[in-house]
Amino acid sequence: MSKTFPHLFCEQPFTRLEIGTDGETFTCCPSWLPKPIGNLATQSFDDVWNSKAAEEIRASIHDGSFRFCRQDLCPRLMTEDMPKDKITRTDLLSLIQSGATKLEQRPERVNCCYDRSCNLSCPSCRIELILHKRGSAEFMQAEAIQNQILSELPSLEWLEITGSGDPFASPLFFDLLKTINAKDYPKLKIFLHTNGTLWNEQNWQEIAGIQSAVKKVEISIDAATEETYSLNRRGGKFSSLLKNLKLIAKLRETGPITDLKISFVVQQNNFHEMDQFIALGLELNVDRIYFSKLDQWGTFTADEFQARAVHLPEHPDHGKFLQALRSPNLRNPKVDLGNLINLSPSA
Repeated sequence: MSKTFPHLFCEQPFTRLEIGTDGETFTCCPSWLPKPIGNLATQSFDDVWNSKAAEEIRASIHDGSFRFCRQDLCPRLMTEDMPKDKITRTDLLSLIQSGATKLEQRPERVNCCYDRSCNLSCPSCRIELILHKRGSAEFMQAEAIQNQILSELPSLEWLEITGSGDPFASPLFFDLLKTINAKDYPKLKIFLHTNGTLWNEQNWQEIAGIQSAVKKVEISIDAATEETYSLNRRGGKFSSLLKNLKLIAKLRETGPITDLKISFVVQQNNFHEMDQFIALGLELNVDRIYFSKLDQWGTFTADEFQARAVHLPEHPDHGKFLQALRSPNLRNPKVDLGNLINLSPSA
């Protein structure tokens, strides 16, 4: 039976959009809140932002039901880390008081996930390499969606690129980063979510105009050794990644990056490397070392998912995984267990 959370308030549906494949649009990560609110490939930005579905989701936050959210996957609901009595932003307090679902204000965050182009073919994400070339139907559709995003840049505070592929591998996203200039959008900040394999000195200099706006970074890695990396990050070289991580860590140390996170999707073939992954993060002096459950995005058969999903109680290695979660290294304040938190012995 689903819980209700009348004491919580999630600002995501009131401040954020995530534009996925083919323009389908969400107010949060669709793995955590799978109800779409519209489609930017066929609708205007305004029609999507205040659609009937968007208002229904916002109403579910106001009434505390959170009925569209995945309570088994959303780490914020698991930890209940968004209590109303801790909110200090006056605009959010006004929304809570009014119960508004149709919004006059524009979104302050947009996550660009409408191009799945990537230089890797990680099994947890896709079954084959996806790279949309300029002029292809997929590229032109994504470009049309991106043109709508460009018109929102003056009001945006955060532009997130990307949860769907890689910002340096995608010709569309890389062109965007090379084209926009931080001087033209003084309040805009960039969050780059990347596998890191193409973030070398040359490509960093290619986006010189927006470098000063790159504030948050997440590097998806899912391994701590070359052998495991080759399984979970097909097409990538661990040695090249480590070289690039040193560059990125230097940018965190000297600027412009203010928050650096490395992430690790836990599964049967890598849970034994969690301690090593923490050691890597501490060596790089990152801000957060993030672990999360393996999710089923349709890339695995039911049997394959069952074989990989070591967080499931019925998995034959689940007991060993729970023992791995007892490691004192996971108590380091830089470690974030995300939606694994309820499996931790300290939960």
